[in-house]
Amino acid sequence: MFIASYKGHHCCVREHIESSTPEEAAMIIALKAYNLNQPSLVTGLFRGIKVRPLGSKKKSAVYTVGVNSAGQQKVLPT
Repeated sequence: MFIASYKGHHCCVREHIESSTPEEAAMIIALKAYNLNQPSLVTGLFRGIKVRPLGSKKKSAVYTVGVNSAGQQKVLPT
C-alpha cells in the first residue's frame, strides 16, 4: 500500500492506494486528478506526483504522468 499525492493548480488529491508498484499508484492518482478536472482538460501532464510506501519515513519518489483524452496513462521520466 502506498500514499500518493498530487497538488496542482486546480486540484489536490491525496490517497492511500493499494497497488503493487509506486508507478501504478502514480498512474491511479493522475487519473483521479484528470477526472476531477474534466471536462476542462483534453489531455494532462501531471508533474510532481509524490509516492511513498505507507508507514515509511523515506523521502517520496516523484513521478510525472501523462494522460491522453482516452484516459490512457504513461509514466514519463522525471
